[in-house]
Amino acid sequence: MRVREHEKPLSILLVEDSANDEALLVSILEREGLRFTHNRVFNAEGFMAQLERGGWDLVISDYNLPAFSAEDVLEILSAHADDMPCIIISGFIGEETAVALMKAGACDFVPKSNLSRLVPAIRREAAEAAMRREKRSIQKSLDHKEMLLSSIILTLGEGLVVTDEYGEVLFINPEAERLLGWRQDEVIGRNLHDTIHFQQVDGSSYPQQECLIDQFTRQGASYRSDNEIFVRKDGSRFDAACIATPVVEEGRVVSIITAFQDVSLRKQAERELLESRQQYRALSNFLQTVREEERTRIARELHDELGQALTALKMDASWIMHRLTEQQPELVVKTDKMLSLIDSTVDSMRRIAANLRPGLLDDLGLAAAAEWLLDECRERTGIRYVLNIGEEDFALDASLSTTIFRILQEAVTNVTRHAKAKAIEVELRGEGDEMVLVVSDDGIGFDPQMLSIQRKSFGLLGMRERVKSLGGQFELSSRPGHGTQLRIHLPITADQA
Repeated sequence: MRVREHEKPLSILLVEDSANDEALLVSILEREGLRFTHNRVFNAEGFMAQLERGGWDLVISDYNLPAFSAEDVLEILSAHADDMPCIIISGFIGEETAVALMKAGACDFVPKSNLSRLVPAIRREAAEAAMRREKRSIQKSLDHKEMLLSSIILTLGEGLVVTDEYGEVLFINPEAERLLGWRQDEVIGRNLHDTIHFQQVDGSSYPQQECLIDQFTRQGASYRSDNEIFVRKDGSRFDAACIATPVVEEGRVVSIITAFQDVSLRKQAERELLESRQQYRALSNFLQTVREEERTRIARELHDELGQALTALKMDASWIMHRLTEQQPELVVKTDKMLSLIDSTVDSMRRIAANLRPGLLDDLGLAAAAEWLLDECRERTGIRYVLNIGEEDFALDASLSTTIFRILQEAVTNVTRHAKAKAIEVELRGEGDEMVLVVSDDGIGFDPQMLSIQRKSFGLLGMRERVKSLGGQFELSSRPGHGTQLRIHLPITADQA
């Protein structure tokens, strides 16, 4: 018979006291094309030693041995290798004996008069034993995974609820028991929505049909939310973040797994942070207003009081100058220097007053003030500028005009200090119910992501916060070697138009 090339060689432990019978069996197995290796033992000690060595696929035992019977073989196998298939060979035994051997663990009985049955029996028993081993291995793996999954569920830091397709609770883990106050035996069979999820954020109740968790999962889609309200057994509420995932079999939702966390502390922290930011921006706006009022007051006092005093001083010095004679050259020179110093002081006072609060902003408006600012920058630094102003009449209130001017002033200051630019372009226009300010330069640029690392750009930070406090948009784009562009959108309210 042709040998099955794909067949794995079997390891056969032969219990036989006769070398001739061993040779006969080996020749029959080889003639039938069985691939195998074997070893022969003839007593209990040798049999036990080979079993301990392991690696055997099956046992073939002669029934009649002088000092070691087939019953002894089956007894040892039952105690030490109960899944090892054993085939008994004998010349003749009665039916009752054969039945007893099968009950004792023999897989098959082959008469010596019909050894042609031996190879099919070997292949069958070896295949069945391999299937049993594979099944045990699979079952062991499944048991391990089930134990691992059970451990994960029990120790999971999130609440876990499993419901059927109708929303009735099938299982909750210990963390869900802790968070909800329900024991598993109390909540099983209850409707999840009606038990813990029936309230909205405002405290009103709503039916399951309006529940987004139910709507999504019934359609086979997962649902994720950070803004749910769960109700404990004692009626208290907590903010919950949850993920609900349907389990679909053959196109039908059979269960829903909902994992959730108590995020009350996080929500409270978020609310406090939001309130703190609002208070910070309100305080920042207040300080900006106070600062602007103080700038205006100081600029006015410089102009009205110091300016008048310097003008009077110059008039007096000029009066003295005209009354000096040529015979008093030292006094003439001294008085002339005094007049020059007064003129220089007046110029400095006007420049300081203009920087504090340019009179053009109050007298002629935002466009004129912007042009003055850029003119002054060009004269001081040599940076060229282009100013594009829309045709609209910017009849804005003082607060918005001042905000836009101060942002432009800070932007121009940043360009002169850091950009190493040769030119700057400013665009100011109305766009619907917004004012748009765009400031671009051709300087060295920078990586905007570095701002969050360096934490030294207080000018940009102040502009950003000021814009956000007014409900505007702040956009900054820049690349090393490609200049910088600042784009500001500020809303025009009804009382600002």
